[in-house]
Amino acid sequence: MRVLAFSDVALPEGDGGVERTLAEIYPRIVAPGATRVRLLTMAAPQAPPREVRDGVEIVRARRLDLGSVTGAQTALSWQMWQRASQSAREFRPDLLHAHTLFFHSSLVAAAVARRLRLPLLLTLHIGSTAALPQPHRFATQCYERTLGRVLLRVAQRIICVSDDVRRHALSLGAPPSKLTVIPNGVDLADYQPAPRPPRAVPVALCVGRLIFNKGQRFLLDATARLRDEGAPLRVRFAGDGPAATALRARTRALGLTDRVEFLGHQDNVAALLADADIFVRPSLTDGMSLAVLEALASGLPVVATDVSGTRELIGDGAAGIVVPPASTAELAQALQVLAQDPQRRLRMGARARERALAFDWASVAARTHREMTDVCA
Repeated sequence: MRVLAFSDVALPEGDGGVERTLAEIYPRIVAPGATRVRLLTMAAPQAPPREVRDGVEIVRARRLDLGSVTGAQTALSWQMWQRASQSAREFRPDLLHAHTLFFHSSLVAAAVARRLRLPLLLTLHIGSTAALPQPHRFATQCYERTLGRVLLRVAQRIICVSDDVRRHALSLGAPPSKLTVIPNGVDLADYQPAPRPPRAVPVALCVGRLIFNKGQRFLLDATARLRDEGAPLRVRFAGDGPAATALRARTRALGLTDRVEFLGHQDNVAALLADADIFVRPSLTDGMSLAVLEALASGLPVVATDVSGTRELIGDGAAGIVVPPASTAELAQALQVLAQDPQRRLRMGARARERALAFDWASVAARTHREMTDVCA
């Protein structure tokens, strides 16, 4: 089986959830003489146009990065169309695999699938966008109801990373017969609980790309509220992105430079989780957050917004606290409760690890491979 995969960005150029998912799944399904995977992606001109990483062939097209304009992970690439046509001829794929409704590369995959009458497997990584602010919500929902619905029609099979994502796909008109749920995974060996002796000022860690839909600005506002109420807490942001300049400026404007650290891109997230007391995920959109999964596996209590997939991970509240999206007051209250109660943090952290044990990448890869095989049959 030859799988031609599409993603706007891949490791090492990006470190978001989709990129990390691809890096976990594709090497696990590659087998000499059985399954080959070629991944078409976009990159800056200095990146090599072709290489093989962990058995996966990677072909890169030059991209036009629109992140500074949109505030989100957005890019276009006319060269992607050329690379896709060339790969279709020389690689002779049995299956195309695209990711998310919103990637430019997914539209390229759908066009190739229609033109060459090849089966398309589509994985959806994002659920409802109802919590996004205007005008982003209007633009996103217009896209979903036009080009997004085209992608859902062209795909032979659709993988949803959570039950919430499946419900969202149904709301967009996807036939139930096309949909299957395969949750994301976590490396339980890399992410493990660490001793966390109580300290006078607890540390809250937020990991993720610095983009508007991850909601980091609400965490800054909550931190200012906690400061004003005399609650001790330090906040660390790990990640980079188009919103970095605005978030740093907001930190200075709120007078939080002594409480907030921006660590930039970090390769060793497991070490950061081991040195934190609380994990925070203030997202406005998600599907099934890898960052939350890694925090749970690391035995950290989680404070997160109630977006797609997050409540499924945290469960009944024993492993964390779920708050409404964009609610500074409730986010601050949840953080204050955990910051002031180290014993509760320990109890939640133990439960968090238990919940993470149900998720592993080997199972995700095996189930994804079965879907590929079924679509090709």
